[in-house]
Parts: sequence; structure tokens; C-alpha cells
Amino acid sequence: MDKLNPIFNGTKVYRPKFIPENPNVRNSTKQRRIRSDKKTDIKVPLSHDLRKILNRQAREKNMYATHYASSLVEEGLRCFVTFPHETYISSEKCVHVKLADYYMDKIFIMKNEMDVSYKETAYRILVFMLLQKEIEHG
Repeated sequence: MDKLNPIFNGTKVYRPKFIPENPNVRNSTKQRRIRSDKKTDIKVPLSHDLRKILNRQAREKNMYATHYASSLVEEGLRCFVTFPHETYISSEKCVHVKLADYYMDKIFIMKNEMDVSYKETAYRILVFMLLQKEIEHG
């Protein structure tokens, strides 16, 4: 006797489930596009006093510290050719400087001339510009 609901008739058709060979691998061969305005992040260690100066100047300009530090480094790269030697002190607290590829190329050239790292080059520029702005501000 057939039941009213066909599910309960007992005749099951076996259909194997599709299982991919490796579920973690995508089958796409497309390359991801790179953003044209991509920026590179450099973590610059600053002492407590320099961080206070940076935060105060950024607050006066109504900017975040990261954006202000980035603009200072960009301005320094545009306006100045050489920067004085600053003692590079590695610190736990860092300020992020986000630069476009154009400025990263300039830092790369300066890095090779000074024979130091990206961080130290950005540190020299940032400290020089911070102290320059501090003198101008009075």
C-alpha cells in the first residue's frame, strides 16, 4: 500500500553529493587588481616627548596623528634635500606614516644615500619637520 506522502514510500534514490577536491583552493585564475592610490605603512618609533609634540600639533590642525605625521614627511620630502643626523632610538610606541608610492620611491633613494633603513629615514625626516614646526610655532 502506498502512503499518501511520497517521502514515506521507502524508495530512495541515492544521489552522491558533490564534494570538491580541496575546498580551500579557489578555481579562479584572475589576478587581483592593485589600487592606484595604495599607500605603504611605515611604523616610526617616537619618544614620549616627541609624541606629545606631534599630538599637540595635530590637534591644533584638527588632524589625526597618523595623517599629520604622513603630511609632515611628505612636506619634508618635497621641500628639503638633506636632513641632519638624529639618534635613532627604537621605542615600543610607534607612529604610523602612510605614504604613496611616489614618496616611498623618494625615501628609497634617501635610504640608499644615508645607508639606513626605511624606518630610520622616515624617523629623521619626521623629527626634523616636527622640530622645524615647533620652532615656527614658538
